[in-house]
Amino acid sequence: MRCRVRILLTICALLAVSGSGHQPKGGQKPRMFVVPREVSFPLIAYQPGCPIEFVKVANFGMVDAGGGTSAYLLLNRGALPIRSYTIATVSGIGTGQEWTIVDKGPDQWIRPGRTFGADTVSAELVPFTEELRRAKKLPEKMLGVGIFMVERVEFSDGSVFDDEAAYKDLVSFFSEHPAIRRN
Repeated sequence: MRCRVRILLTICALLAVSGSGHQPKGGQKPRMFVVPREVSFPLIAYQPGCPIEFVKVANFGMVDAGGGTSAYLLLNRGALPIRSYTIATVSGIGTGQEWTIVDKGPDQWIRPGRTFGADTVSAELVPFTEELRRAKKLPEKMLGVGIFMVERVEFSDGSVFDDEAAYKDLVSFFSEHPAIRRN
């Protein structure tokens, strides 16, 4: 049950931060599609010594509005329980987003060996079709990449894994040298 609550909270946080703010009428779930890798390629940063491993990442687009979100499934491969963590993404044009998840107490800490987060969204998933590609004006060529990384982890004993400097360096690098196709 706690795992389901954590997954739901993670998805809500992702949608609140990344989504377009569009709310369907009548409490309906938003309609979303998995953005194909050939349009936006998700990359996972290599972070030696990082206690969190990305097991799976996915990007989602809104069918009935603009915007979208990302979701991820993570693994605590460290030796200590995790009490909070910050995940960041960096686009190929130098924009970045961060999500910080803080657990309320020791009973919610993420134990070693446990997976957490979610690799899907709380939405009605719609198949990606050529009709949807045309409606969303998504080209057949890749638009860009998104780099997923762990920015910070706080453990149960108060120690910290901190890679904020690398995150800031990536944002700065891609701001100065955009990795997008110029037409």
